[in-house]
Order: sequence, then C-alpha cells, then structure tokens
Amino acid sequence: MKKKDYNVHTTNVSKNRAYRTKYLNEIFEMVKNPDEVWLGRDVVDRGNNDMKLSNFNLIKYYKDTTLVVSLKVVDNKLLL
Repeated sequence: MKKKDYNVHTTNVSKNRAYRTKYLNEIFEMVKNPDEVWLGRDVVDRGNNDMKLSNFNLIKYYKDTTLVVSLKVVDNKLLL
C-alpha cells in the first residue's frame, strides 16, 4: 500500500477513518495464520479470458469480530 493511500484510509483527514488502525497489528497474524482464504479475480480482470486468480482474501475469526485482509496480485507481487 502506498503511503498516500495508507494515510487516506487511516486518518480523519477526509473521513472518520482513524478507528481502522485498531487492528493493524493483527494483519501479521492474519497473513501467517488465516482461518480461511478466499481466492478470486478482480472485477476489472473479469472482462478478459485470463482466468488468473488475482485476489486473496484472508479471514480470521475472533471471539466477537471477524477481520478480512484483502490482497491483490500485481506484477507478481502481493499488495495490501
């Protein structure tokens, strides 16, 4: 994730989004040990005949909360 995007999505500058940083430390646990992994294709990739799976959704269940980390494959790299 680019720094600019991170700042937009984790601060109250444009919208009330600072609360999202509460679970940032859990991302590492979710990537190492997800409860479920859902694979899919990005909407923009569905128009072509390429059947590459470009999205990874890592799901972790906690007592009262479910968290999802969405990753996308771009140029053979996983991006947050």
